[in-house]
Amino acid sequence: MNILKILLRDTVEKIKRLFTILCIKFSFVVKLNIEVTNETDTKREDIS
Repeated sequence: MNILKILLRDTVEKIKRLFTILCIKFSFVVKLNIEVTNETDTKREDIS
């Protein structure tokens, strides 16, 4: 029983860590996309 609890706790910790990393990467990508979109918008305004 104890071994199962320890394994479960380890798995939960790993999942939490993975989820955190994914969230950070996702937010970073979203920020990049927003910046790129803003740049193309300003370029369009310059042209017109």
